[in-house]
Amino acid sequence: MEFIKSVFGLVFKVLFVLSLIGAAVGAIVYFVVKKDIREIQEFTARIREEMETEQGV
Repeated sequence: MEFIKSVFGLVFKVLFVLSLIGAAVGAIVYFVVKKDIREIQEFTARIREEMETEQGV
């Protein structure tokens, strides 16, 4: 019975650590993707403004 309890404790600890690592990786990926999306939006807005000024001339 002690063996089963220790195995369950070990499995629980491993799953807990993996979930913490997954949350950290998820947060890092979120901020990187958010930054990239913002840069792409700024780039497309700049291109759109340049095209509008060229057409207006």
